[in-house]
Formats: sequence, structure tokens, C-alpha cells
Amino acid sequence: MKIFDGEVMEKNFYYLLFNILMMFSGIVSSQSGWVRQYTPSQVQSISLLSVSFVTVNTGFIVGGSGTVLHTTNGGTVWISQLSRTMNWLRGVSATDVNTATAVGDSGIILHTTNGGEVWDHQLSGTTNTLNAVSFTDLNNGTAVGGSGIILHTTNGGKVWERQSSGTSNTLNAVFFTDVNVGTAVGDSGTILRTTNGGIKWTTRSISKDYGLGAVSFPSADTGIVVGIYQHYPCITPCYDNGPRILRTINGGVSWINETPNRDSIASLCKQCYPDPLFGVSFIDAKTGTVVLYNQVYHTSNGGVKLYADSLKDGDGYWILQLVACNNFHGICFSNDYAGTAVGENGMIYHTTNGGITGIKYNPIQLPKRFVLDQNFPNPFNPSTTINYSIPEDGKVVVKVFDVLGRELATLVNDVISAGAHSVLWNASNYASGIYFYSVTFKNQTLYKKMLLIK
Repeated sequence: MKIFDGEVMEKNFYYLLFNILMMFSGIVSSQSGWVRQYTPSQVQSISLLSVSFVTVNTGFIVGGSGTVLHTTNGGTVWISQLSRTMNWLRGVSATDVNTATAVGDSGIILHTTNGGEVWDHQLSGTTNTLNAVSFTDLNNGTAVGGSGIILHTTNGGKVWERQSSGTSNTLNAVFFTDVNVGTAVGDSGTILRTTNGGIKWTTRSISKDYGLGAVSFPSADTGIVVGIYQHYPCITPCYDNGPRILRTINGGVSWINETPNRDSIASLCKQCYPDPLFGVSFIDAKTGTVVLYNQVYHTSNGGVKLYADSLKDGDGYWILQLVACNNFHGICFSNDYAGTAVGENGMIYHTTNGGITGIKYNPIQLPKRFVLDQNFPNPFNPSTTINYSIPEDGKVVVKVFDVLGRELATLVNDVISAGAHSVLWNASNYASGIYFYSVTFKNQTLYKKMLLIK
């Protein structure tokens, strides 16, 4: 097949303007609060489990079926990367814009030093599930997971050594404040603490009825743990069962139970033994955000009590900022204002002002017309993402051509649901030069050009 020439490429300004507005609006909302971001079409049914931002703009997300997403513009565009695994990836930790480590099922550890263009598989020495990973610099990192396993590296993952945790309980999360001071939390109220890089882990457990899912320490002494209280037998109404927020100001020697009020528990307690699908991110001792089930709560003063729909930001209160349509799994703030929360069905929410204005979930508005965006990045090497939007379900064909109009690849040839979609083209096997891409929908074809520079 041969296309016409560059003059027939779609250059309609209004198409581009419409798509830009859609990208930045996400949901029906003002510029404040939480905004839902687009995800590539192939991950819109995938659970996203962990997120790590190293700057306001650069971050990584991992999830089910080997999913890895990367952004360099604060999530305006998320690019799906090749992980070379179908194992679920459950934790990710980035240390700079180029370097990150992801862990997951069957002891898998992935590592990149080039922003995710290539993810190398590292030897973990275990087949246990790894649930979380925390790096403090390019060399020093710790991963935790099933059966109490703790792995540690001092050379960026070239060698992972097993450390003694003193427990067989599953560890769900780990956070290191510096190379020496770290905390790991898990099932049956397990809290482990080290002050020497994991040479020795001290058990500081609380009630075994707690399932602890996430931890954040903004300083060596001040930390927040979130999880679920799983009292047996089940109490109905389940006021005693439900989400819990625990806080320490003495390095975990003692923990304050920041129990939600009963109205919040009644609305959040879905069953007697829900998984601890929770995340927490604190910037300092006072400022932090937690995700509990499908809700986002924020505090600017330490947070002692949790009140649903509260507008009072007095001493020690948590403010409900967002109610989404799916459960959240993870959250990460890069500063006081910029944060990203991820969850089920490819859900990504982002804020640039600390989520100050709470908003209820509204479905993303469908595009009103067929739109083809400029690929991003452009110029590129070796991969780029093509974004397009369709107003209704229908067959879509995405193709790539060389400058002579020769067809090189068919990226999509399927019935696609209405909405915004992305597809990745890897040009590793092609020479530098100008290329064209087309998207066909309902007998209409749009063209654009892109530049590969090696």
C-alpha cells in the first residue's frame, strides 16, 4: 500500500487542540484537585499496583501481566514499555530519571538504567513473590515478599543477598529513609525495623489481627503505616473491621492507632477479610496522603482522625479528597503538590496542587470526533507512542510507512472501544529518517509524520 505524500497528512489545528484539552482535563473538573489520566489501551483492564516518581515529571508504574508504564511529562502521556515478562510486577522504586527497579511474582527483579528503554532481568535467588522494593540511591536497595523474604543489594542489583527477617509472615511493603534505616510491614501485624542496612531486623509487631499493606517514613522517627483490621470472628456491623492508619513518632517503638470514625468504616468495610489494597505517601511529618479502597485522604497536619467528607482541616484531621470508581493500590508524591495514585482497571489519578479540591468520580468524557495526535516523543529513538481518539466503538487500523509510502508495520487491526488509545512503535530495526503513520476508523484515514534519529 502506498500513501499520497506529506501534503495529505492531517494537520487540522482543531483536532490537535481538542486532544490537548482532553489530555489535560481527564475528567469533568477544574484545574484543581485530582484528574484522571489516560492509559494505553492495552492496560485499561490491568491492575496497576505500584508507582514511583523521582521528579515531578518522571515516573514509573508497574502492574499485572508484566505491565510497565513510563512518563517524562507528569503523566500527560504514559508510554507502555517492554518488560519481557507476563509475571505480575508488584513494586517499583526509581532513583533517578534513568534508573529504576521493579519486583514481582516468582522472584522476578527488573532493572533499567536508560529510562526503561531496556529492562534487564536480575537474579534474585528465590521464587517467592516479591511485593515491594525500596532504593535510597543507585546502589543500595531492599526487596521484600512472601514467607518473610528480604533481599538486599549494595551494587544496584548485580548481586542480591538474602537477609534474616525472623518471620515467615508475608511482607507487603518496605521503606528506607537512608541506607541504614528501614521499615518493612506485612501480614499478622508484622513490623520490622533496621538501623544498619538490614544486617539485623528487629520485630516490632502489633496485634496479629492487622494486615499491613504500605509504609512511609518522612524521617527516621516519624512514620505512617496503613492496612486493614481483620478481627475474627467477623463482627456485623463490621465497625471493628476496616482500614487502619497507624502512626509513630519514635521510630516504631510505639504506634498510635488513628482509627477512622464509624461512618467511614461502615462505608469502607466491604467484607470481613478484604486485601490491604492501600498506599501511603508522606512528604514530611505533617503532610501526607493515603488511599483506602477507592478513596483518597490527605492531611497537612499529621492526621489523627479520619472523617469522611470532612471540610475541617483543623488539628490532626484527614480530609477526603476523592472517591473513584475502582480500588487504589498505590500512591506517590514527589513534592507537596505533585502526586499520582494508581489502581484497578488501569486507573491513574494525578494532582498538581496536593489534591486540595476534592472531587467525586465522573466518567471520562468520550471524544466527539476522530482525532490523531502527533506521536510522542518526536523525534524519537527507538520507540514512540501514537495516540488517537475515537468517539464510538469500531474497527481501527494503525499502520506505519516509510518515506516512499511502503507499508512497514500494522500496529492495530481490531475493534476498539470508544475513547483515547495509545500504541507503541519500536523502530529498533529501522534506519534514521522520516516515517509516516496512519489511523483508519470508519472509512476515514488520518496521517502524520514522525522523525527517527539514531
